[in-house]
Amino acid sequence: MIKDAVTEEVVKLSGADTTKALILDVARRLFSSTGYRATSLRAIAKEVGVDPALLIRYFGSKEELFLEALAISDFCEKALTGSLDGMGYRIVLELISGDIKHKMSSYVSLVQASDSETIRARLQDVVRTRFVEQLAQRLPGRDAELRAHLVSAQMGGLINSLAVIQHETLLATPIDIIAEHYGEAIQLLIDGKPA
Repeated sequence: MIKDAVTEEVVKLSGADTTKALILDVARRLFSSTGYRATSLRAIAKEVGVDPALLIRYFGSKEELFLEALAISDFCEKALTGSLDGMGYRIVLELISGDIKHKMSSYVSLVQASDSETIRARLQDVVRTRFVEQLAQRLPGRDAELRAHLVSAQMGGLINSLAVIQHETLLATPIDIIAEHYGEAIQLLIDGKPA
């Protein structure tokens, strides 16, 4: 039932914001459970109880709804908040904490949808402008942009190991331990110090 799918965030909103948040909530669940290709705007709209045209009005396209539902921009903003000291740990923790099952399902959906040129181009743009460029502006020392791209690549490698490869040792390791060790490697790139 719809009410069961509503998050606490949705409950706190009103009017159009509530509808938009509910659409995102249902879209996240459907994209995660059935994948990008099998999820239609019509199915999302039906479950929310709105006309499919409203989804186009709010998000523009299925691709844009998918990217917004992934909340990549939210991750980037949260991960890059605070000082550079300890940022490697915080980035990893932000990536793999919370509803890890949802995050991994979303990543698999993203991989499945990556043959869409529109999604690939938009994803590259979001990662570049919201993560890489923002991080690079804050990094000290030489090669800041390259180091920011390498941090992004390391994050992609970790989530790929968890979501696609499903590396048993990593999945069995407590999140804070992964964040501690992996965060140290990322922190070297943030600090700009050679290993």
